[in-house]
Amino acid sequence: MGHLTPSELERTDAQLRWERRARELLQRIAVAAAAAGSWRQAMQTAVDEVCRSTGWPIGHVLRRDDAGDLVTAHIWRLEEGERFAAFRQISD
Repeated sequence: MGHLTPSELERTDAQLRWERRARELLQRIAVAAAAAGSWRQAMQTAVDEVCRSTGWPIGHVLRRDDAGDLVTAHIWRLEEGERFAAFRQISD
């Protein structure tokens, strides 16, 4: 088995850090979903956690309707509501 170059070690280290953060995020979401009183509450927690973890200013939950089309679940996370008001209105 050969030795890894410094750049390969950096990529491996970055991958391991990303995987750890992803596992921690999924664990937080799973725990919150199990404690949620409704699917809407569970989804709100999930979108909040994903946005916090990624630094995304917008999160929006979509669901499939009876025809199989994606439609809004009217569950949002907006850090700057005024800034993204038009986007939300169009998306809803």
